[in-house]
Amino acid sequence: MINSKTCPCPYIPCKLRGNCEKCIEKSRRDHELCNCMERIAIKEYGLKLEPKQISNIIVENNEEEVAKKSADMLMETIRQKPDSLICLPAGSTAIKTYEYLVKQWNEKQIDTSRVRFIALDEWVDVKQVEENCESFLKKHFFNHINIEKERVRFFNTKGNLKEECTAVDEYIFKNGKIDFMLLGIGMNGHLGLNEPFDEWDQYTHVVDLDETTKTVGQKYFSENIQLTRGITLGIKHIFETRTVVLQVTGAKKAPIIKKLFDSHIDFDLPASALKLMKDAYLIMDQEAAHLIDCNSLVHLQ
Repeated sequence: MINSKTCPCPYIPCKLRGNCEKCIEKSRRDHELCNCMERIAIKEYGLKLEPKQISNIIVENNEEEVAKKSADMLMETIRQKPDSLICLPAGSTAIKTYEYLVKQWNEKQIDTSRVRFIALDEWVDVKQVEENCESFLKKHFFNHINIEKERVRFFNTKGNLKEECTAVDEYIFKNGKIDFMLLGIGMNGHLGLNEPFDEWDQYTHVVDLDETTKTVGQKYFSENIQLTRGITLGIKHIFETRTVVLQVTGAKKAPIIKKLFDSHIDFDLPASALKLMKDAYLIMDQEAAHLIDCNSLVHLQ
């Protein structure tokens, strides 16, 4: 009987494993399946495998509770490691989290004097810089706390993008692993701007935007613009982060959450990469979770 287990190695693309024969031999011997074999097992051999789920799943009552839970986890990271490297996203889901963090900062419940921050991603080829990801993060968070600009690393999209990718990677490596990363999920399942079918063995890289991202991304701009490319921390950075929190709110995200729960780990759904991580958390509200059976979740907290 073959168990529905996923290969524990996060670097799962076959080109990094290098020897399919030995991989298959080991899987047969251990009665396990690495995730790169799941589709073969299902489609060609008719095996029925239950999709692996994200290790830590928390369902809160509403958006406010999701924001508070996410912010509390971020603050606990800083308390345990005052010089943490924190990665933050630009996105509407995170706004209430930032509001809560600012409130806690004003009440002196959070000390960011030694913390370093890095942005998750940025639009490329966008002239409206007053509405880009950097401006979003400043508007909703950084402009409200007293932090030196040297402690915040945004993306520079005006120069050589390949060099900027290298510079961002070096910044992360210099400061150690990312200690805490806050994520949202796109309507197409992307994390940051890691789009469907992007490779998972990449650090910071430039991406051609998926059509869904081009359409949904218009909501962040005051007028319709042409979105073409983005620059983003890669899935490999996510794998190497100590604690990752994916927060999801609202009924509009329920279909992609349902797809995430029903799907096996696959490049066509970037968020499924979190199923390979031990310290990944999915925190969602009741509206986002309403299409799944929460009573069946053994990891529900």
